[in-house]
Amino acid sequence: MAKKASPTSTTSRPAAKPPPAAGPDDPRWLPAATFHGWLTERSGNRDLAANDLTQLVRTTVHTMQRYLDRNRRPDRPDLEWEQLPFSHWNERALTSWSAGLRVTSAKQHGVGAGIPAFGLYVWGPNCEAFRPAFLGPGDNTGARSIPRQPSGPKTARGWQDHVLREIVRAFWDKRPEPTASELAQSCIERLGIAPETSAITRFLRNVRDGQ
Repeated sequence: MAKKASPTSTTSRPAAKPPPAAGPDDPRWLPAATFHGWLTERSGNRDLAANDLTQLVRTTVHTMQRYLDRNRRPDRPDLEWEQLPFSHWNERALTSWSAGLRVTSAKQHGVGAGIPAFGLYVWGPNCEAFRPAFLGPGDNTGARSIPRQPSGPKTARGWQDHVLREIVRAFWDKRPEPTASELAQSCIERLGIAPETSAITRFLRNVRDGQ
């Protein structure tokens, strides 16, 4: 019987490297959370998928980090983004938590919570071999059921409750409040639906206004 290929097995062809000038505006960069969703679909387990993702970013999938106010490099506060070498991940690992991907120490993989993987991207051309069969070319969503928010109060209330829970969780964890785009990605990963960021912003504004 032929042995089933590992999710992280690759061919002998070198991984396509992004051009040095390929910055955040290059559409070929894929959010790491989306790629993690693809791997979860493949393995059926988000923790196994995070482990696969860690192995891939160390060997064949190039990464890029955007630096926001919440995760600036202390030694380079002016740095907006940078492509990360494979060696960057030798002492780091990616883990999956209810609030999304987090970066931890490789020596304490799965022990400490680490830090949120905000602004982490993977090079799309390296990821095509792992694209789920149900996604067509150019479809970079990260879950099987990603329709725009269906009508009906039950579904709407579902993503609204999830958004509120994520904000409360961030408050108790003493983290900055998630942005609308981060909340939308969390809805994709946890609920399988994708509310518009404008709808999330409007909902939160109404909550704060007491409506």
